Amino acid sequence: MIGGEHYYKKNIFDIGNNNSFYGYLTNIFNKNQIKFFSTGRDCIFSLFKTIELDTLWIPNYLCESILKSIEESKTRIKFYEIDSNLRIKTDFLNKMGNNDYVFVINYFGIIDYDFYEEAKKNNIKIISDITHSFVNIDKVSYVYKISHYVLGSFRKILAISDGAFVASINQEMDIEYLDCIREDFVTYRTHGLLDRYYCKENGFKSDENYYLLRKAEKILDETFQYGYKQSHLSYEILKRINLKKEFLQAKKNFMYFVKNISNNKYIKTLCNTDYISQYIVLKFNNKNNRDRFRKLCFENDIFLPVHWDTSFLYQNHSLSDLLLSVPCDSRYDFNDMNKIIRLIEVMKFN
Repeated sequence: MIGGEHYYKKNIFDIGNNNSFYGYLTNIFNKNQIKFFSTGRDCIFSLFKTIELDTLWIPNYLCESILKSIEESKTRIKFYEIDSNLRIKTDFLNKMGNNDYVFVINYFGIIDYDFYEEAKKNNIKIISDITHSFVNIDKVSYVYKISHYVLGSFRKILAISDGAFVASINQEMDIEYLDCIREDFVTYRTHGLLDRYYCKENGFKSDENYYLLRKAEKILDETFQYGYKQSHLSYEILKRINLKKEFLQAKKNFMYFVKNISNNKYIKTLCNTDYISQYIVLKFNNKNNRDRFRKLCFENDIFLPVHWDTSFLYQNHSLSDLLLSVPCDSRYDFNDMNKIIRLIEVMKFN
């Protein structure tokens, strides 16, 4: 099976490792500049509940959970447009007030340098979601310096039950969190990840981990209280996952895949070797080809997620019908990438 939730795997932990995710972040941000939360939703809610602003400008291409947590904080929002190449249309900047902020998503590791430079020139206040920019550890420091705040979700990119952070390199974090954890959510996710590991190591399939992880997501989706801190278990795991080791194979997979499908006229990658992430985003020439290829992959035990159905905004973004994400993280190797590449080669597109 390719895709789905991460799972624990052998040699994932390095005891006393100085190159851990935790070590990386705390070397950049001191203890007064970073806070660890349970989920990205907890980060977003707590941040916007704390900072004073007039209007938050958010992209019209995003997942529903981001919007819900912002709305729950009672923050006034307006939308700006994302173009067909996942870049920001900047025509809204001249409509911004002095105390407005812009929420920027680094989609699939893409850093929109043109926008950041224009924002810097015009003293625009930026909050950046860098969840998928971690792989670009040599480039993402650029985002830290220009953004007023950065945030990211660990559970989207690591085998970890919960975890997210919000930080600022320019100022101290005066953000509070609830002094408790999302206990049921963390329990179901921990059991689900362990079950996935057990099945993988022993070579058999089981749907139990799927239902456990689905149960965890259902608990999260039905909860409208935000601000929970990260669980102690995940906090300790974060100190032991080797960041460089975790991303080295992802980089190799990414570059190998992009190189080998570059000449396909029905699909193009919106990422390149300047914007490496744990996902390779594929843009199809039409929705029918996208859906047919996703079905073919599913029939071959490959699950490629759709990012995102934006019908909750009452007008679906054009990208919602064209994109698929290929996971290329450290769980996989060139053999796994070749399975997807071969399906592209045999697929009859139109």
